Amino acid sequence: MKLLSPSPLFLESYLEACRETWGHVHSTYILHDPSIFGQWKDTIFCQFENEKRGIGLPEGYVPSTTFWLVEEKRFLGSGNIRHFLNDALREYGGQIGDFIRFSERGKGYGKQILRMLLQKALEMGIRETLITCEADNTPSRRHIESLGERILARELAKANVEGTVKHVLRYRVCCL
Repeated sequence: MKLLSPSPLFLESYLEACRETWGHVHSTYILHDPSIFGQWKDTIFCQFENEKRGIGLPEGYVPSTTFWLVEEKRFLGSGNIRHFLNDALREYGGQIGDFIRFSERGKGYGKQILRMLLQKALEMGIRETLITCEADNTPSRRHIESLGERILARELAKANVEGTVKHVLRYRVCCL
């Protein structure tokens, strides 16, 4: 199993993962709408590169680097590291986001990708990060809390997300 930069070698498997996972995530930011594959199939890798460089980002977005968790030729999940935080991300979103394809959930991949993403963040010069999840998202909470002693602080807060108040857990995590 490897955490790699997105690659055309895994595009079909990524599309399959988007199809099976769409509708089973709290936020669709980190995956693509499979119903409009024709609109993004030729631009996805340029999009990831532009996001990394901070080019053409929507207002309120920050530069970020995306990684794909793969095993052999199968896409298992995706992770995203935001290069820095703005006020909105401090409230809801955090610095690291991830998802595991629906058919692979419950197999420990969430814990593995999170540990791998922390290593990548450290390689990017990030020593401490903020990871958030909605308080009622038990699988995400469990895989974050599996970090154990790396968790420096945990806070339950209310966040205003697109006009809706959500209960959010915020974790300060050491990347070392």
